[in-house]
Amino acid sequence: MGQEFSHEGVNSEHTSYDQYEQEEETHEEVDVDYMDEDDTNVEPVFDYHGFNEGYNIDSLEDIGMIEFWNIRDEDVCHFHFSDVDIAFEFYNRYARTRGFSARKNRTRKSRVGALKLKNFVCHRQGFRPPNNYSTGNLKRKPTPETRCGCSAMMEIRVDAPSGRWFISYFSDEHNHPLLDPRLTGLLPGHRFMSEADIGHMVNMKKGGISVGQIYRALANQAGGYEYLSFTQRDMYNKIAKQRRQLPGDTYAALKYLEDQATNDPSLYFNHDPSLYFIFNHHMDADGTLCNLFWCDGLSRTDYSLFGDVLTFDATYKRNKYMCPLVVFSGVNHHNQTIIFAAALICDEEKDTYRWLLQQLKVAMNGKAPVLVITLRDLVSKTRIGS
Repeated sequence: MGQEFSHEGVNSEHTSYDQYEQEEETHEEVDVDYMDEDDTNVEPVFDYHGFNEGYNIDSLEDIGMIEFWNIRDEDVCHFHFSDVDIAFEFYNRYARTRGFSARKNRTRKSRVGALKLKNFVCHRQGFRPPNNYSTGNLKRKPTPETRCGCSAMMEIRVDAPSGRWFISYFSDEHNHPLLDPRLTGLLPGHRFMSEADIGHMVNMKKGGISVGQIYRALANQAGGYEYLSFTQRDMYNKIAKQRRQLPGDTYAALKYLEDQATNDPSLYFNHDPSLYFIFNHHMDADGTLCNLFWCDGLSRTDYSLFGDVLTFDATYKRNKYMCPLVVFSGVNHHNQTIIFAAALICDEEKDTYRWLLQQLKVAMNGKAPVLVITLRDLVSKTRIGS
């Protein structure tokens, strides 16, 4: 199978990364168009006449052995693949050396649901839907247009007897400037973080280094920003993903207090086991902790000595959980402020404050203060006099 490739009118001029820096972050697969068996928008250019074993592509290792910089466009049609994913990886690697990235587009299945055809296109293929141009009531300004109807494409079909996928159509004609190959790795379709980069980032993050400083350090290590295959935003996304995979904040907070209790036997903490939000109608680990009270051994000792006068107030939702923080404090014999206990609560209802004062009484071995200084509305909620 052969094809006379014509590149007349193709603009192969390279441009900077600035035009693409606001490209969509997700590498979307537009695999939603299903066609009947006898319907197609592209006529096959290449027909199957037997596979050359020298062009077998069965794994990522086979793709890694190809010198895409030296491969000619007319030679691309000779390759055949074991599955669709390998074929897409091949085309995406080819695209990187040419200054663009690839994405999946149309799919054709037989009437029984078997995959028969797949199209891979340039990331600038097609146009933005018209309804996306209207700003209307949108709070954010639409991102710059990146689609320009580019016709570059590779189509693969399956050979039923062998199960191999061969290239039935190939076009490398672009109607837009191509990116400098040194910066192509910053396109969404090519961006990724290796395990080694993730490991370096995690270790430096634990050392208190900011993400911006880590990014600059990795760029210096690689020899320049153009040699990194990810952006600073990718690092933030990876950190957020790792945080979501860790146990919840409730588990982390209780685990921290339990660890502290091993070093401080006098540390007291308690949470309200009856006040959990119920998800999916199950009282399980998916519940959200509402109230948490704690005080360490030094605070309990201070209360036994200086707890005759107690003041407490609630800061109004100044943390990321939007929960009031209640601090119990007093003054020692040096006229210095000392902390007796603290608590995070879900609301400021009467029952919540009653539970909170009960925990304070239990933690302080039943000792009640002589004088309590607080706001008037908290007096009515807590019934301190009683």
